Parts: sequence; C-alpha cells; structure tokens
Amino acid sequence: MSPAQELPLRDIHLPPEPSWWPPAPGWWLLAILLLAAIVTGIVLLRRHVQQRRHRTRLLAEVDHIWSRHAGAEDGAAIVGDWSNLLRRACLRYQPALATREGLSWTNALGMQADGEWRPDQLLIEAPYRPRVSMPEAERLREAVRGALRRLIDGESIAAGGFVPGNADAAASEGGQHA
Repeated sequence: MSPAQELPLRDIHLPPEPSWWPPAPGWWLLAILLLAAIVTGIVLLRRHVQQRRHRTRLLAEVDHIWSRHAGAEDGAAIVGDWSNLLRRACLRYQPALATREGLSWTNALGMQADGEWRPDQLLIEAPYRPRVSMPEAERLREAVRGALRRLIDGESIAAGGFVPGNADAAASEGGQHA
C-alpha cells in the first residue's frame, strides 16, 4: 500500500446555500430607492389632486358669484367680487402679483384688450363706475376664468407678467407696488 491510501480522507463538502436573510447591501439600497420613489409619487399625486380640487373650487366660485347676483341690474358688485377672488388667488399662487395695481395687475394676469372690448379696464374701473351692464359683466366672466386658470397653472403670462418661480423679478418689472 502506498502512503496516500493509508490516510483517511473524507469526501468534499460544499458550503451551505446562502440564506435569503439578511439581504445583500445592494438589495437594501434597491428597497430604499423604491420606497423613496413610492413616497415621492404619493406626495406629488396628493399635491396634484389638491391643486386640481382648489382650481375647481376657484372656477366654481366665479360661477357662484355670477349666480348670487343673477337678478341684479348692475354688474359692479359682480366685478368687485371677481376682483377680490383674483386678488386672493394671487396671494396664494403668486404673492408678488397681489401688490400690483391698475393696468400692471391686469396685464400680469393676462387680461389684454380684445379689439374694442377691454376686460382689463372694466376690472379696474368697475368699482368707480356708476353702473356696469350685465352683458359687460358676463363677458368679463370668461376673462376672469382664463386669468384664474393661468394663475393656478403657473403659466407664463403676457410680457411683463410673471414667470413661474420668479415672481419677485416679474413684480419689479415696472409694476406698481402698494
């Protein structure tokens, strides 16, 4: 017998299978990234839903103001209420715009003259006019709704208007401050 046969050798033993717990560091990182993505998605979705809900309420308030004064012969109260609504929306979405006055304010809201008809002038002058006709007020309703949509959506409005994220610069571009 040779000396190699005299040694009692055992068979080869394989190491045990790796357990599933605890996971490798890469899986931990993937789980953290996935959790962060889910939380971010939920936050963004909630913010979007709240913004849409608020937009719907503001636009409905335009119509509510109209229906509340439906029997009136003078539209000055309607226009005044719409002006207050626009100011409130400015305070929430673009605070720098709320300090503007006159044509600077209406131009920043994107209320430009449409041929002979001037919604910007009507919105400014209505409280000082002796009477505002209901057809004029009704025509202003869509201009107010459009201004609210642009304000809520954060769209860049007419030249000299606001640019999202840069409301202070827009307010200092020739705007009047109270």
